Amino acid sequence: MLRFGITGKSGAGKSTVAQLFEKYGVVHVDADKVAHSIYEPGTPCAAEIAAHFGPSVLLPDGSVDRRSLSAIVFSDAAQLEALSAITHRYVGEAIAQIEQRERAAGAKGLLIDAIALIESGQKGAAVIAVTAPYEVMLSRIMARDGLSEAEARRRLDAQKEEDFFVSHADYVIVNNGDAGTLEQQVDVIARQLGLCQ
Repeated sequence: MLRFGITGKSGAGKSTVAQLFEKYGVVHVDADKVAHSIYEPGTPCAAEIAAHFGPSVLLPDGSVDRRSLSAIVFSDAAQLEALSAITHRYVGEAIAQIEQRERAAGAKGLLIDAIALIESGQKGAAVIAVTAPYEVMLSRIMARDGLSEAEARRRLDAQKEEDFFVSHADYVIVNNGDAGTLEQQVDVIARQLGLCQ
């Protein structure tokens, strides 16, 4: 089973690209959704996050309040690093369990979709970076996450520069909103990765 990864800034369109790969028999693992599961009440990750950031980052049910946590980490680089150090381990363990299950089920490939793909060591055999114009990413995350423009800019600006993702990538996809061009780029990479056999 081919394991590879997709990365890029928020709003670049990683999930859209990952969904296009699914037609080639690839299982899409969204690391952000995996992170949701490790933030549930009573999980070791939620406990560790509360121990570091304080109980105010937990909701009344004991789950991590992602909005509250985001307000802290996207305005303080050191806190963002601290959160990453906590979550990468738990996300990695959860992804390893998914990979084992999908390998046993005979999946052709496993695509890990993660903004911190490189830093977390989840990249696999190849890395695809998805890029998009800044203003496009800004409008996408404002619409998706219900953020103000200032909040969305703060989030984008707290992330690594686009050059970081591109310099670590084996393939680069430009997602400027043209669906046909996007599909063509995915098809070329799928062929090069041997997913079309």
